[in-house]
Amino acid sequence: FYDKSKMNPEDVERAHKLLNERGGARAMVKLSKTARRDNMTDDLGDITQPTLLIWGREDVVTPPSAGQGFLELMPDARLSWLDGCGHAPMIEAPEPFGVAMHSFFDELAQRGMLKFKD
Repeated sequence: FYDKSKMNPEDVERAHKLLNERGGARAMVKLSKTARRDNMTDDLGDITQPTLLIWGREDVVTPPSAGQGFLELMPDARLSWLDGCGHAPMIEAPEPFGVAMHSFFDELAQRGMLKFKD
C-alpha cells in the first residue's frame, strides 16, 4: 500500500501471522522463485483480447515500468494509471478502479463485444 492509512490493521496482522508461520514463509519463497522462473513476457503479444491494465503509479512490488512494458507488448490493451496508489489499486482506490473498469466495459459495448442486461 502506498497510502498506509488504507491498510486494514486486521488484514496486516493476519498477513504477518501467516508469513511468520513456517508454511507461509515457505510458500512466499516458492512464489518468488516461480515468478522469476515462469516469466510470461514473451507470451503477452499473443493476447489478442481487449485487456485493461490498472496500475498504481507508486507500485513498488510490480513497478509502473512493467505496466508500460505490458501495454507495449499487448496489441489490444489499455493502461489506466491510478495516482497515489500502490500494488493493490482495487483496495487502495476502489472508486477510480471502478471508474476505469466501467469505462473499459463501455468501450467494449461500443465495439459490440459486450452486451449489458437491462
